[in-house]
Amino acid sequence: MTDDSAKTPRKPRCMVKTGFFVQRICGRPAAGKCSVSGQYICKQHAVTLDGEVVSTEVYAQEMRKRNQTVDRADALSSRQEDMARYNVWYYFMREEFYANYELNPLEESDFRAFDEKEALFGGGELGPGEYWDDEGIGFFDS
Repeated sequence: MTDDSAKTPRKPRCMVKTGFFVQRICGRPAAGKCSVSGQYICKQHAVTLDGEVVSTEVYAQEMRKRNQTVDRADALSSRQEDMARYNVWYYFMREEFYANYELNPLEESDFRAFDEKEALFGGGELGPGEYWDDEGIGFFDS
């Protein structure tokens, strides 16, 4: 008997980093690739820039290079209707914050030391895209 699961290729996942202070990979099913970075991106993190589909991270970096801003009021008022516009503002603000304050975000790997303790208190292994803090307050902020 053969193991067919070993032969099944994994579907690509979105590689955009989510979160503001603590970041992690999005992990949603990818809808395509960013034409600038080549990263897999999901529908939520895909926007158009100069006729090309790019990630919200790339868009924010490009706006900063061009000395252009993303209007906060416009993004927040359209959050329910146009999540992409809100995401563009969010990533723009994150890019500006880290550039202006010379800080580095925390990443999921910064919390590896807590993994053992997590397993002791009701844990076990989690699959890709599953996080202990998804339903409450935890290390990750989005």
